[in-house]
Amino acid sequence: MILTTAATSSPTYFGPAESPLFGVLHLPANCQVRGAALICGSLGKDYFDSLRGLRLLADALAERGILALRFDYLGCGDSSFGQVRSNSVSEWQASIGYAIDYLRAMGIADISGVGVRAGALILDSVLQHSADIERVVYWDPMGTGRRFLREQTSFFKMAAGKDQV
Repeated sequence: MILTTAATSSPTYFGPAESPLFGVLHLPANCQVRGAALICGSLGKDYFDSLRGLRLLADALAERGILALRFDYLGCGDSSFGQVRSNSVSEWQASIGYAIDYLRAMGIADISGVGVRAGALILDSVLQHSADIERVVYWDPMGTGRRFLREQTSFFKMAAGKDQV
């Protein structure tokens, strides 16, 4: 059986020249775009656990004529900066703004957002001050950042075991 796809994916960098963000564009094979979806993934272990699912989501959207952009926040993945910084949250929020600007520069006016777990919190905080996204889907959103950190810390302790003192 030969699998074919009606979408193509293309890695890209966008944002400020001094601190570029890494992303992957998922384009319809015919390049006829009727809108865009900005996929705001989660953080940490959640990011890695959902990576394949988000790629499949982006491909499915592209097959339906929606350009999809998945990206790494500043300080995460293959984007600029180190992982631990005092202003990480504001950099993650700025990352969404850079992604929106990137899609707008392509001439796309109709942008939807998908926020996954912690990405839903970050996206929501950006949308409180901006009306650049037409529709939003929150996929398994966390109630608070504190809850997310507690959960991730618990998962880490279960996986890594007890510290030897």
